[in-house]
Amino acid sequence: MPSAISHGVRTDWLALATSVSKADVDRIQPDRILWMSHKRKRLRLWAAETKGFYLHSSDLYQRLVGALRAPPTTGLMMIDLVIRSRAKSVDLYGFDFFSSLSLTGSRTAAQVPHDFAAERDWANALVKSDNRLTVNN
Repeated sequence: MPSAISHGVRTDWLALATSVSKADVDRIQPDRILWMSHKRKRLRLWAAETKGFYLHSSDLYQRLVGALRAPPTTGLMMIDLVIRSRAKSVDLYGFDFFSSLSLTGSRTAAQVPHDFAAERDWANALVKSDNRLTVNN
């Protein structure tokens, strides 16, 4: 995490679409690892064997690809997953649809395979149709 002030100090759920080292996961100490990628070869066995591990459905991934006409970001897949739950309310923080670059800060929107305008439109439509969802920037 870049900063405790901007990103907090606790990670309950760690949603991944790329491999991370076991040392990083041990340092972060999430309660649950969620593998969101449709690319199963990148998933490490040690991660899949952790308590509470979640493997995201390929069908849900493909549904979002169809809606966006582009691969969804891990963040958007998490929004979709959480809004499908029975949560009474969902407050989102930190979603600016790449206007402030990625967490790494090293790649631009042109360097990644996502359609951030489509994701923003999808999320805005969801906010209008589901009163449980609030987006806070």
